[in-house]
Amino acid sequence: MRPTLNYVAIWNKANKKGTWSGTTWNLEQALEKDFKVNSVEKSRNRVFDKLISLSDKFFYKLHINYKFYIHFLNLEALYRRLNTRQTIHELKAGNVLQVWDVVDVANSSLYVDLTFGSIRFLNQCYPNSFDQSNFENLNSIVMRKKIDVQNIFLNNQKYIFTMSHWLRNYLIESEHRPATQVIYAGGGSAT
Repeated sequence: MRPTLNYVAIWNKANKKGTWSGTTWNLEQALEKDFKVNSVEKSRNRVFDKLISLSDKFFYKLHINYKFYIHFLNLEALYRRLNTRQTIHELKAGNVLQVWDVVDVANSSLYVDLTFGSIRFLNQCYPNSFDQSNFENLNSIVMRKKIDVQNIFLNNQKYIFTMSHWLRNYLIESEHRPATQVIYAGGGSAT
């Protein structure tokens, strides 16, 4: 009998197979060979996405105390908590694998291509590569907030599956995560 795996992901409602260039769908298909997959489908909440974007833009300009912001105005963590409340009843007994940081479930596993810490590192080493990315205008204080919020989340993960050897090495060598926690899984639609 195949073990149950709860697969939590944010899907593109209009094109499920095209979500994250096909990676999310193809990973789910590959997992179904070895697991009884319980697909827990989430979709983007455009209102929260807009609020998070606005808070990032105004956070620096309003000079809000950083610790106050992290503890009380952290919309990303609030969004994840709301997702968790909506999702928790959909989870079955078994392990949880999520694509990106969607819900707060202790000892779940995460599949990622980059982390905010690695994005900051790449931006510092190769600033020109960010000219046409979603991060070219992100100020250092907002990036620090995103790193801190994500690190709290990553600390509660059982495993972090990475798309690249580079990210695995970065998480172990630069962020000092245990090698037993960070596992190279590969990437792309052939995963």
